[in-house]
Amino acid sequence: MNKEFTHESEFGNLDLDISFTYSGRQISNPVDAAVFNFKGTSRNQLWQHGQNLVAVIDNSSGIVLGATSYSSNSQTFYFEEVMSISVPYLAMKRIASAKTLAFQLGTRNISISNDQLNDLRALAALMAH
Repeated sequence: MNKEFTHESEFGNLDLDISFTYSGRQISNPVDAAVFNFKGTSRNQLWQHGQNLVAVIDNSSGIVLGATSYSSNSQTFYFEEVMSISVPYLAMKRIASAKTLAFQLGTRNISISNDQLNDLRALAALMAH
């Protein structure tokens, strides 16, 4: 269950890092998957376990990407929670074709800006080489 919070300041920060690996010095074959790492930092643990991740394409359809893994690290004044999931290339390709994009991480909706969507498109294009 997610923690309910009453003040926006309690929500903390949520960062998304997307990466992929390949063998060799150059990409010679399409990359199988990208890894999405969501890192939340806040005064209290908000996520508490892995969450289901859905990509919401053009406000009309969704791609269920699955359940994330979860780890938590207590710092002096805050908690760091990391949720990770491997996203297959075909899902990345569909995400990259979106006009608008949001992610549903558990019960939270995460809007993706046009600049961020363009970055995702560039990453998906790199994966295809």
